[in-house]
Amino acid sequence: MRIGCVVNPLSGGGAGRRLLRLLEDEGLPCCDPTHMDISAWWQSHASNLQVVLGAGGDGTISWLSHLAARHGFPQAVVPWPLGTGNDCARHLRWRPGPVSCQGVQQFVQQIAQAEAVWVDRWQLRGPHGLQRSISHYCSIGRDARIAHAFHRLRLRRPGLFRAAWSNKGLYAACALMDSSRPLAKRVSIAHWDIAPAIDGVVWSNIPSYAGGNCLDRRIRADDGRLDLHAYAGICGLSLALSTWRTPRLIAKAKGYTFHCHSPLLAQCDGEPLVLAPGTYAIVHDGCLRMLRAGACPCREA
Repeated sequence: MRIGCVVNPLSGGGAGRRLLRLLEDEGLPCCDPTHMDISAWWQSHASNLQVVLGAGGDGTISWLSHLAARHGFPQAVVPWPLGTGNDCARHLRWRPGPVSCQGVQQFVQQIAQAEAVWVDRWQLRGPHGLQRSISHYCSIGRDARIAHAFHRLRLRRPGLFRAAWSNKGLYAACALMDSSRPLAKRVSIAHWDIAPAIDGVVWSNIPSYAGGNCLDRRIRADDGRLDLHAYAGICGLSLALSTWRTPRLIAKAKGYTFHCHSPLLAQCDGEPLVLAPGTYAIVHDGCLRMLRAGACPCREA
């Protein structure tokens, strides 16, 4: 199988750089998007590739999926998880492997045995020409604020972020420092009255969320619908991300409209975003072919 590789060298606390060198040593065509034009690289290799391996976190895979769909590249995308959450990789049943010669060879063998699946893509559209791709999930409220705090800490103290397990500890610390801010006065969602206790909502395309927790087993990534869930406060978020209960399902729809009454923090596929006041729409934006392998990505109840 002919495989090309796009590797985020900044992922995994240095693991991305090591993996890039190992993949190049295996003779695979590789792209470092921090130093190369990925569109030009992909077009120059398109006729020779069957699969594109994306190594990084959820943000890297979402960005790669967006480029593949925008340029109409027919190759299937497969994630090598190097980030903190890796929810896309978990959903597609890819486990983090050792960044070594043997690990690379084993991963390539798994790719040859994987099955192709279709994953819906979505787009967030808003004021000032905003267009943001969504492959996995989009959220506003408490967990989006936590994601922003985590991102700011990562920019200020990059030396702290060396491994996924320690990153999750830092993420938990950011969560403990956040305070409750009900959404009802800050945003309105069409066809749904937000209860005063609601502190956050998640539009999810895949069941894996926040580092492999099963948000809701009923979520389908290929049904052309996006699931909207709500939770109340930090306890509600914690329970939603545990095996104790399923968060409240508000809707399963082919699109959504909401209005921000003031600037609001959001996250799309794990990447922070600030929403300006105005009206936003989440619309279906086609499908992407990806590869799936392994066992069930969600924890057993």
